[in-house]
Amino acid sequence: AILAAFVLGSYCVGLPLSYVFAFHVPTAPFAWWPEFAATRTHGLGILGIWLGGTCGYLTTTMVAAWKAMGTTNVWPQLVAQSRRTAELKKTASLSFVDHTLSMADSSVHQSGSKPGGEDSVLLAFGTESMED
Repeated sequence: AILAAFVLGSYCVGLPLSYVFAFHVPTAPFAWWPEFAATRTHGLGILGIWLGGTCGYLTTTMVAAWKAMGTTNVWPQLVAQSRRTAELKKTASLSFVDHTLSMADSSVHQSGSKPGGEDSVLLAFGTESMED
């Protein structure tokens, strides 16, 4: 949706309007600006390019906001799904930590080292003790 908003805003609105504003708009409404009153009869020059680009980005913003607001009825479902995913990851990581600690404790008791020592952590990950 965002890609479509950028294509619509930049290429379908911004680019054509920049061309029209830069080369074809009469300068009479801008007669109060000294540069336009004295030098130009048609086209706003670089100001027209800026105005066209601004209109394009405003279009992009409005389309993206409209799309985001159109999905408001989906937000509660997305929040619930995110919570379930976070709980599953939390449970999985806790079970991994419990499994790793139980491996460390069983390795320590088999090797006769003191629990919680530096070598028990090394044994939990399958390496040899530092005392060997």
